[in-house]
Amino acid sequence: EDIKMLQLRVCSILNTLLIDNRECVNVVIETGIIDEVLSIINMIPLSQVLIVHLSPLHEFFEICSSQQKLLFVDKGIIHTMRYLLDSHDELCVKIAVGIIERIIHASQEQSRQGVQIDIKKIIASGGTLDKLVAVLSNDEYQDQEINQNASLAIGQVFKASPIPKEFRNKVILTIKKMTNNEDVYIRSVSIDVLSGLAECQDNHSDILSCNYPATIVRFISQKNNIIVHYTLQLIHNILTHGLPQTVGMSILLFPSRPFEELSKHSDPFIAENAKAIISILKK
Repeated sequence: EDIKMLQLRVCSILNTLLIDNRECVNVVIETGIIDEVLSIINMIPLSQVLIVHLSPLHEFFEICSSQQKLLFVDKGIIHTMRYLLDSHDELCVKIAVGIIERIIHASQEQSRQGVQIDIKKIIASGGTLDKLVAVLSNDEYQDQEINQNASLAIGQVFKASPIPKEFRNKVILTIKKMTNNEDVYIRSVSIDVLSGLAECQDNHSDILSCNYPATIVRFISQKNNIIVHYTLQLIHNILTHGLPQTVGMSILLFPSRPFEELSKHSDPFIAENAKAIISILKK
């Protein structure tokens, strides 16, 4: 009991130290204290895992870089988080899903910089994907953010790949709903993930269903550059990766005028993507 109390005390102190304190990240990594927290969680029964055990992990992954997050892949953090997805404590599941999603996102950020990590293989081969699908499909959570983060995690795993038919509609429908969220950050992340899925034509039917092109058109008229940026990438991916009939339908649904206006935008990415879309629409 004394050891348990000491472990809880250490986790509590570490959590306090980590809150919004990026300067301590390197020291925390070098001392191996996060490794010890993972070991503690792995050794105790799932029913005895408390939020105080998980809070320092949550805070750490909030403040560390993508490269630093990925240091813990080889240390078994995905295995530990998968273990926690079976918890009856919603907050425990929420933290676990959130950390998995951040690791997947970090792997994609690093891949853009030339660091290749087969995160899809890691997630799919260890049973984590099945657990995430189960979490996504669980309608009993009071906090829908759990389901939403599961859909984002799965969506990123299948970037530029076909999502299996068994759960494709559920994943894409959930992400599409998130693109209408009041929170700009959630909207932008959701559109970005949807854009990645649009790099595979097998996902297009579910992306474009339920008159979603009308929603997409509404996004490009918004003043937020990040939303416009990701929306243009989404449209461009649909047009460049779509089947001929999908492209033909899209040409009818996407009016050229908004793109002509955006082709003069001060943001070079927005302007160039708008010009590329205009070129496709005029073919």
